[in-house]
Amino acid sequence: MAVYMDLNSSSDTNTGILTEEMSKSGSDLRPDKSIFQVISNYKVEVSIFLDSISLIIMSKDRFMKELFNKKNDQKRIRIITEINKDNIQSCKELMKFGIELRHLDEVAGIFSINEFEYCATKKFPIQDRQDSFENQYQLSTNIVYSNDKEIVNHYKYIFEILWSKAIPAEQRTREVEDDTKRFSTEILKDPHEILDDIIRLTQKSSNISLFFALEWTRLTDSKLFDLYSRVLQNYGRKWKEDVNIEASKNAIRWITTIDKKDEIPLIRILLGLGMQIRHSKFLTPMSFIIGDGEVIASIEKIIFDKGINSALFSNELPYTEHFRTVFEELWKNSVDAVERIKDIEESMSTGETEIIYRPLKTQELFINIIKSAKKEILIIFPTVNAFYREVGIGIIQLLRQAAE
Repeated sequence: MAVYMDLNSSSDTNTGILTEEMSKSGSDLRPDKSIFQVISNYKVEVSIFLDSISLIIMSKDRFMKELFNKKNDQKRIRIITEINKDNIQSCKELMKFGIELRHLDEVAGIFSINEFEYCATKKFPIQDRQDSFENQYQLSTNIVYSNDKEIVNHYKYIFEILWSKAIPAEQRTREVEDDTKRFSTEILKDPHEILDDIIRLTQKSSNISLFFALEWTRLTDSKLFDLYSRVLQNYGRKWKEDVNIEASKNAIRWITTIDKKDEIPLIRILLGLGMQIRHSKFLTPMSFIIGDGEVIASIEKIIFDKGINSALFSNELPYTEHFRTVFEELWKNSVDAVERIKDIEESMSTGETEIIYRPLKTQELFINIIKSAKKEILIIFPTVNAFYREVGIGIIQLLRQAAE
């Protein structure tokens, strides 16, 4: 065992406080300052964080079984691990000892904390799952040990954060055994995580619906432009193989605002790749992406080279159906990108049709139209009562003034 007394190691001989980084070969004996020591030294509570394979080995280890068997109601043992089909039986065995288990995805590495000690190591280089937890531990290197109060409290705090985000073992075991999908809605705060989720959703989905305004010239520099190009090319191969595929399947549909001529070349590239694009003047403040059973939404303007700082993720049916319904309604009432490009190139203004439900707004619009008339005003009143209503709000007087 080598103890490095540098930035990675410190010792106070007067107080007995020790922080060590230990490196050992496979022939060395298990060090006294180890994960085993931390677990066995606990008085009231010990917390353990370890990967799924290490949990299997630990659950079979005689030393650990004897220790866990001594647990009583006044003592608390908590474990965070990844619960999957391979280790679910081991998890159930540990829970019989009264150990509290919770699940996190993709757990890697090992650390344990008791009231006054902390120890951590890398993921074990597992060669044989049947080997003992102790023997496998001897293969690990770069062990960190500390009994410094501040360091111990620091990692206790980290464990509590992880514990609060982890799923109870009972819930996770049901998901694994029933092979059910876990439903969740959460706020994502990490721009890299948000982009990774968008990429993952795009890669796994058979059809994608996009709704956002975008600085098109910046899109060409983003990871998503290349990704969508590859996805569209893959869809194109499927269309050639099966001409009966529905238009809404294996497709990327995009609703955005197209207003400038310098946006047209890129839009034509995307249309050429097979993306379906429509123009809408009425974009909501919230942008969103819908894939197979999932939605990612943000109130930020999406500029992919700068990232998104906050986004809503959900795979729960009420959320996905809400956004899908909104998208389909907007899609029906938007303008095909080819038509929009033609209007822009010919400098034509597109007409608008709007249903107005508020009478006061209708009256205001009626009055403004009359006031803006230059040469001619044509009015049809559906009934006599309608004529009297217009007299009452001053329309006839406005017509007289316009005629003078």
